[in-house]
Amino acid sequence: MAVVYIIRHGETPYNVMEILTGRGSDPELTESGIAQANRAARHLHENYVDHIELIVSSNMTRTNQTAEIINQLLQKPMLYDKDIQEIDRGGFEGHSKHYALPIINALQPHESHPIHGGESLNNFQERTTLAMCEYFKMSEKAILLVSHGFVIEKVLEFFTEDQVQAHNAHVFTLNPEEIDLAGKCRTDEQNSSNSEEL
Repeated sequence: MAVVYIIRHGETPYNVMEILTGRGSDPELTESGIAQANRAARHLHENYVDHIELIVSSNMTRTNQTAEIINQLLQKPMLYDKDIQEIDRGGFEGHSKHYALPIINALQPHESHPIHGGESLNNFQERTTLAMCEYFKMSEKAILLVSHGFVIEKVLEFFTEDQVQAHNAHVFTLNPEEIDLAGKCRTDEQNSSNSEEL
């Protein structure tokens, strides 16, 4: 099973202005965000370069830029995966977080219904956690995922019950040996038995 390192992209102009972003927003990195990605690259190169076998980036501009900067030093194979993109917040994207987030959090039941034309929390959680389960099975060493703040926060909460705030270009670690994956990920046996029942 693979250890999964997961890093949030570098800073964007929307982060500076505290504007809500998601799958429908595709800003580039700021100069500060590029510097953050370079610092993260040096940290990863100094500590994990021999351990990481693959880099997977959400296929959005801010994550791609971050992944490409990191990979200038790591020099690993790269893949792109839409399943680790940020949640789609629909018509709330582009608005101030201070305005939009209280409204989103008050919506009932926003877990199972799309957010203002975007994506439901349940669909978001399902696609991101299923993706993580697949990455755990992909390697005997480690994989680096370059993703988004809300993805990281919800994935860590799901697998470890830790509540974190994912800052730009900060690296988190998910070690499958420290997680009860049997309660989180379907096994091949479960998948095949579900197929037979169908």
